[in-house]
Amino acid sequence: MRALKPLFLFWLVLTLAGVLAAAPAAFAQDACPLPVGVDENPLATSSITAAQVEAGTADLSDFALAARDYMQSVQIGAELTHNACLIRHEGPWKSGDTYLVTVSIDGRVFFHSAKASLSGRPLNRVVYGAILRALGITATAPADVRAALAGVVQAGSFPNADGGAVQGVGGYAVGFRRTGGNPLILVAGLDIGESHLGTETIDPGAPEVRADQVVNRATLQAFVEGATQYVIERFQSEGRAAFTQVKSVLRDPAGPWRHGPTYLFIMEPSGYTIFHGAFPDRFEFQTPTNTLREQLPSGEQGDLILPKIIQTARNNPDGGFVEYYFDNPDDPTDDFNTLKVSFVHQHVFQARRPDGTTFEYPLIFGAGIYGEGGGVLAQGCPLPAGVAANPLATPSITAEQVEAGTAAISDFALAAKRYMESVQRGPELAHNACVVRQEGPWKSGSTYLTTISTDGRVFFHAARAALGGRPLKPAVWGAIAAATGAAALRTTGSFSNPDGGALPAQIGGGYAVGFQRAGARPLILVAGLDIGEAHLDTETIDPGDPTVRADQVVDRETLKTFVKEARDYVLTTFRSEGRAAF
Repeated sequence: MRALKPLFLFWLVLTLAGVLAAAPAAFAQDACPLPVGVDENPLATSSITAAQVEAGTADLSDFALAARDYMQSVQIGAELTHNACLIRHEGPWKSGDTYLVTVSIDGRVFFHSAKASLSGRPLNRVVYGAILRALGITATAPADVRAALAGVVQAGSFPNADGGAVQGVGGYAVGFRRTGGNPLILVAGLDIGESHLGTETIDPGAPEVRADQVVNRATLQAFVEGATQYVIERFQSEGRAAFTQVKSVLRDPAGPWRHGPTYLFIMEPSGYTIFHGAFPDRFEFQTPTNTLREQLPSGEQGDLILPKIIQTARNNPDGGFVEYYFDNPDDPTDDFNTLKVSFVHQHVFQARRPDGTTFEYPLIFGAGIYGEGGGVLAQGCPLPAGVAANPLATPSITAEQVEAGTAAISDFALAAKRYMESVQRGPELAHNACVVRQEGPWKSGSTYLTTISTDGRVFFHAARAALGGRPLKPAVWGAIAAATGAAALRTTGSFSNPDGGALPAQIGGGYAVGFQRAGARPLILVAGLDIGEAHLDTETIDPGDPTVRADQVVDRETLKTFVKEARDYVLTTFRSEGRAAF
């Protein structure tokens, strides 16, 4: 598995430390207030807890069966969402690697209480087969498995009613069924991660406006309406399973529904967020309705955010816009104080339960853009103190012109080279990175800038920051090196093609040119090549062996150890690799 970039880990550490430093030593259980009209469930507080299992003073099987009894007692609707919130929080149902995951009977992660971003993903065949055997289904041929599962749906239970240990994989699995619902599988004590998941292809649709095309209110509204329609169509063909299936599609940064700071969120009118494209672990199945406030640029607290969203969606049948200050996922320094304009729209889904009754499920769909001003997205990159405005930062040849076909990609790339070479290292360089990442003169659609190191690694990606640090495939790197004359660097210290050259259509086109800032190493600038996973190679980087991993951080002590070891890992890598470590 490819390791995280050290620099990304460094920022992740800082973020975790900042979020949790002011938190109490124990995670509050009152973060999940009972919805109006829902009574307290006595089974919600188990006498056999996850902490006891972790300590070795209780059996995992007893914990799983207690969880089964609680899950079966929960009513579909407001109580079910409250149940999801409860089991996501550290407490009786979650401690360390002991937590609950619900799986659909066709082998898809239905709900993951520790890693929300994995919800909606299919299990691989080995793990799914082991879970089915624990439930008493020993068939292996696909047709026989389908027949056995059809019998489970008809009977309402699995052959092994009390489940069993998942042999060869770990954990304990037991089936359950709520009144009026389909059978599901509860897995406890199995730390389900990427290695347990399979791959699949789900049609992401073909929206008229993709996430990377959202630049103003009109395109934002079209984007949200397209997403709503996409989910409606999936629901009509797949039923309630669609709500789980589409999560991975809507979250995919390589797909049409997620790009930079543009992402979707789906919430219930009660205030629970059931899907968040950017921060699933922070917001999904949480109810910060009465706590999540704007942090104004002045430092003061503003209005409650979610009531504004809910009221706008409810009061406008065709949807409406709402403004508030919120965290920009593309800016780790904004501290929740960037103006966001969201378009929100409510749709009521209707379906028939297995018992013949009908239910209605209202959901609010929304997405937003950051820093809107004058109808278009503002740059939101204030000059650092002591840094003068750079006249080359505003080019006469823009990405928008290239996209419209009114300017040549070569001229755009050479203008970008002149700007890049004029930038001083330090605060101005960080400001430069912010400027070229924003929709505007340097970024529009698939025309944007990527810098490549002279060893063929993505140094900076203006559209997909997550790809920074990844190596290019040999064929892609070879084409870029040839266009720039990078081979001459070894003998002359400069590029033999100082004005660069066009990249072949076989790798996606675009233009590459070398550049070098004063006192810095040479780099390569690529414009107009939409670099994605297909252009990248694989590699193995030693991630270290921390005594406390991120998924083991549960209190102040483990957080302190986690941050210290992450710091030491970055320093060790820096000492051996130099600045390339970042």
